[in-house]
Amino acid sequence: MPDPRYLNDPEEESEPWTEPIEAEDDQSAQETCQELADEYNVELTDVTHQGGNNYDCHFQ
Repeated sequence: MPDPRYLNDPEEESEPWTEPIEAEDDQSAQETCQELADEYNVELTDVTHQGGNNYDCHFQ
């Protein structure tokens, strides 16, 4: 899990970042990314397909 000290600025606005995952399809990727967002207590802003089973979760 990313260290929140490095993701938050003094105004308490989190910085955007991307985390790669593997998933079988778009729906599985969306669900996995949302689970990570919930775990990290951040907002999931997008999920992008990078090819094959590779996806990127975009958080803020």
